[in-house]
Amino acid sequence: MLKSLYIKTSLIYAGDEVGRGCFAGPLVVGLVACSKKFRVPKWLNDSKILTTKNRVKIVSMLKNKCKFGIGIVSPFEIDELGMTQATKIALSRASKALNLTCSVSLPTKIIFDGTVDYSFSNIEFEAVKKGDTKFIEIAIAANFAKVFRDELMSLYNNIYGKYNLAKNVGYGTKVHIESLRQFGPTRIHRKLFLRKFNEQEKTVGTRKL
Repeated sequence: MLKSLYIKTSLIYAGDEVGRGCFAGPLVVGLVACSKKFRVPKWLNDSKILTTKNRVKIVSMLKNKCKFGIGIVSPFEIDELGMTQATKIALSRASKALNLTCSVSLPTKIIFDGTVDYSFSNIEFEAVKKGDTKFIEIAIAANFAKVFRDELMSLYNNIYGKYNLAKNVGYGTKVHIESLRQFGPTRIHRKLFLRKFNEQEKTVGTRKL
């Protein structure tokens, strides 16, 4: 059962990233400000477990009950910086979207899903393995980020319809891989992720669509 991170004597911000293992599209970090308690559905869960319909429902129900920030890093930035540094930058951008600063009167802390230390500035940071299955606020952040990124990939699908991005949202599905074999990568594909794939798949082109 998910537990709340809310502590009356602290300002807790909960975060998670979406799109880490994708062939295409940005990495998105969601950050939720846990400034008060609020009721959530019992069926709230990790975004990877919920259906698309329920993820959208969660976002609709809670968007006015908690403050939410989004941080995005592009495929180009991922290729240039590597995933760890790119995630750290995305988290920093999400915090800026929330105007996150250390409070003078209350301790401020970010609790993030995973095992990597993405700390920045002077804000206290804690990584929690499988945090999206343990804490309400991290699960909410994951669902917000997932819905945001899925909608963004649907928009990309209007430009790169051959890759079925509205359905696979950039992950390496069979249809996506077949499209890469036939048409080659686009501007939103990650060279870092496709390098090994390209070595194995000599038919994948390098032209930009």
